[in-house]
Amino acid sequence: EIDTRLGGGLRRNALHELHCAESRNAAAATGFAAALLARLSAADDRPVLWIVEKAAADEAGFIHGRGLEQFGLDPRRLIIVRLKAARDALWVFEEGLRCHGLSAVITEIRGHPPLLDLTASRRLALRAREHGVMGMFLRQAGATQAGATQNGASHADASTTRWLVAPRPAAADADDPAGIGNPAWRLTLERNRTGIPGTFDVEWNHARRTFALLASVPTEFIDGAPHPLPVAPPPLDRPAA
Repeated sequence: EIDTRLGGGLRRNALHELHCAESRNAAAATGFAAALLARLSAADDRPVLWIVEKAAADEAGFIHGRGLEQFGLDPRRLIIVRLKAARDALWVFEEGLRCHGLSAVITEIRGHPPLLDLTASRRLALRAREHGVMGMFLRQAGATQAGATQNGASHADASTTRWLVAPRPAAADADDPAGIGNPAWRLTLERNRTGIPGTFDVEWNHARRTFALLASVPTEFIDGAPHPLPVAPPPLDRPAA
């Protein structure tokens, strides 16, 4: 169903954006990015350039080789660049998109830097289209499409797709019912130039490098709301708190 909405799948020669609404969900967004890159690496043996802004790493931690391996992405396929400023990260991002020797360039930044305006986004999308290198923004606590900037204008960019990523409870593993199942996410396709948006619950199988749709679950299990069960009755012999 997702491939159909995307017109056959995720375009390689395009700019895509992945973001999470809160910093605590940064690992979920990173995991989804790693899964996408694992699929890409299975069909394209060129390396991936992974750019990390210091503010993003300070807030959510740095990617770990063993964790990437568990998602099916060989860390030896990565060229990692760590930078202090978002300006430098965006410069390296654009230069990477010019390189035919790369299959993808991913930039991990925090928020939405002012210098990442519509003009800059269009320039990055053009580089990806011209050189056939997939560009991927991984933004922590980034504003949504309707999010407001400092001057009240709406956030606009030239990305082909924009995904809001949230963690989803893992389904039970049939081979190990007491263990933790496959990684799962709630994906909200907020922007889709080739079709209509939508929301999907999916899980990732790292051995097969495939996604599978899951039955939807109530939002309160995902966004951190209290467990939907009756609370205990008010106590009679002590304060309710």
